[in-house]
Amino acid sequence: MRIKGQQINSSAIVARLLLFSIIWWALSDGSAASWLIGAPAVLCALVVSITLLPPVRLVWWRLAAFIPFFFWQSLKGGAKVAQLAFQPSMPLSPKLVEYHLHLSSGLARVAMINIISILPGTLSTKINGDTLTIHVLDSQGDFLVALQDLERGLAQIFPNSVEPALMEDE
Repeated sequence: MRIKGQQINSSAIVARLLLFSIIWWALSDGSAASWLIGAPAVLCALVVSITLLPPVRLVWWRLAAFIPFFFWQSLKGGAKVAQLAFQPSMPLSPKLVEYHLHLSSGLARVAMINIISILPGTLSTKINGDTLTIHVLDSQGDFLVALQDLERGLAQIFPNSVEPALMEDE
């Protein structure tokens, strides 16, 4: 099946169909009579779901390997905020910086933009094409390394959503 010029894997369609069917079954307490309304609702949900969020290829074991990085960065981000709260005189040099994204649009890019906000002292503020504007609390810090590590990790999880020359220019 093709949607927006993209080949959609039939297993992704079946998986979503099963998911929406299970949701409907749970919402209707398993009533067989509810499928008169449920079947069209499930099919509509399937079409809208695939149109708005086409299935992407994930490398699941890399996602599992990414989880410790995510939690470590969350912990560091929380510690940084706590440190700032208890030491308000800490020297900072806040700045808006631009970062060129190598992840193509879609779920990988959305994940990148949202996860940036858990990195210590960073917050996504605006995206314009492939350029992401990020507010950093300490422009003298090593935020760029953290951004590159995050993008590399997501590129391994979403291999089909990476520019061909991922980070060769850095």
